[in-house]
Amino acid sequence: LVLIIALWATIFLFAIKYLRAGADPAKTVSATWPTGAREVNLADVAATVSGTLTAESTGEPLARIIVEAYRSSPTGKPVLVGSAATGDDGNYELGALLPGKYRLRFSSAGFAPLWYPDAAAEADAEEFELARIQTRSGLDGVVAGQPGTLIGQIAAPNGAAPGEPAKVTVTL
Repeated sequence: LVLIIALWATIFLFAIKYLRAGADPAKTVSATWPTGAREVNLADVAATVSGTLTAESTGEPLARIIVEAYRSSPTGKPVLVGSAATGDDGNYELGALLPGKYRLRFSSAGFAPLWYPDAAAEADAEEFELARIQTRSGLDGVVAGQPGTLIGQIAAPNGAAPGEPAKVTVTL
């Protein structure tokens, strides 16, 4: 029994030695192939979008409107990758966007959400593609305000008759 085990062990040793003696596989990964996490300088690839948002009612620039960039993903679900707010002049700029397909959403309290250029739903929004180091301007939008209500009491001026109509002027 010991002799049979020794014979099998010898056969396996020679077989393994023989199999290892062959040449390296024909397909190998290069020693310079990048592996693991790498640092990417965004300035070398990042794109930028900009535009102006105005009020539908007055045409005036709108400050503090949130602009969100959604990147298309392989799953089909858009991924929020960046956001900014408009300045006092209604202008916005979103930088550091990687190349790909995007949709923009404009929103703020008191305003109806808007997808670029003029859609109420994300499915109806225009998708645009950004290339490496591309600057795309003129992505403007016209945002509609939502109805508001003014509630309060007005003290009647001295000498006014009770029930006399009063004129109220709202200044923003």
